[in-house]
Amino acid sequence: MARKKRLKPTWRQLWPVWLAMGLLAVPGAVGLWLHMPAKPKPTIRVTTDDMSLSVAAVDAPQPQLFSYPLPDSTNVEFFARKIGPGRLQVAFASCRRCYRSGNFPLDNEVRCRRCNTPMEILAQGQTPGSESDCKLISIPYEQANGQIVVRGRVVRDLFDQWYRPALTGSDDPH
Repeated sequence: MARKKRLKPTWRQLWPVWLAMGLLAVPGAVGLWLHMPAKPKPTIRVTTDDMSLSVAAVDAPQPQLFSYPLPDSTNVEFFARKIGPGRLQVAFASCRRCYRSGNFPLDNEVRCRRCNTPMEILAQGQTPGSESDCKLISIPYEQANGQIVVRGRVVRDLFDQWYRPALTGSDDPH
């Protein structure tokens, strides 16, 4: 019975294979890196009852995240972003359906971390449906002399009305 001879290729014989694999791997790695979600900016923690912010301090149109502590140790995240010259949008940064999953900003949108979809922001004064959904609730604010003021009382009341039921398991927001 004849024994098969094993070939042992040398480095000099295999360098074209390694070069080809390297040339294919580099563009793939760069492509993955470019398509990964951007790391969110650090969240600014609001420690006073009301948040005051210069309109000029909000980067256009990238959302700037804020964290507001509630008396029951819940941290509520909301964001502010420019939507036009001198016009801002302030809203909660999590949807009511996937509240615990969180969010991330991508391409000037706030996306649900669970659904990975952009969350629609309801217009000021628009009331969401009674069911929990991936819509963001706008937060009213006051604007004067180049400053915006978000009242802590308003954040607490809106959170209790629209988000607390999602945390407790009740579908009725009232």
